[in-house]
Amino acid sequence: MRVVWPTPITANQLTGLSLVTGTAAALCFVSTDRTAVWTGIGLMLLYGVLDCADGQLARARGTSSRLGRILDGSSDYVVGLLSTATLGWHQWQLEGGLGLGAVLLGMSAFGVQAVAFDKFKNRWLALAKGDFQEGEDLEETEAELAGATGLNWFALRVYALFLRAQGTARPPTGDPQRLLPLARASAWLGPSTHIALLCLAAGFGALTPYFLARALLGTAALAGIALAWRARE
Repeated sequence: MRVVWPTPITANQLTGLSLVTGTAAALCFVSTDRTAVWTGIGLMLLYGVLDCADGQLARARGTSSRLGRILDGSSDYVVGLLSTATLGWHQWQLEGGLGLGAVLLGMSAFGVQAVAFDKFKNRWLALAKGDFQEGEDLEETEAELAGATGLNWFALRVYALFLRAQGTARPPTGDPQRLLPLARASAWLGPSTHIALLCLAAGFGALTPYFLARALLGTAALAGIALAWRARE
């Protein structure tokens, strides 16, 4: 973010750049050639940086908007779905059904874990009276839906579903200090850690073990955090 702060580059432009970078990274994994794989790794790491930087830039400049959040969330889903397809094909070529199954299982588990991470983060922010909380504009989005049409209606509808998935099912309670370690632990289930571990596994040719670990160990960790969170609330 510090690199682009003094430039005229906007947060939405960063989001567009991250989408292009993530798409290019995913397409590199279609091939099993090691040069293509390492190119994909480099681009995927850059995508992870840009994906974090756009929101930070928007908040730092005070330019956060519903459109920006829709674009950011949409780009994440596009890159995630495309990566699942290309990594699945990559592993199918190398290991057949086992590799493909591991990718589908691991990426599905990651999707659930990423949504859970957002929930834990937002519940903690609500308790700690944080200034920024994703999903805090659900009521405004649903109000706009009433008069929206066409693509605008579709975008708002998808965003509203996204906010409901990230929102809280009940008002958060408890001591934020007791819940802080769990909120931090849940970050290991989020996108930044996933991208770093995915790139590491791709570099060592260990994608199937990574995806199986993400599905099994990640799900077990999520269950443990959720149970501990409920007990502490």
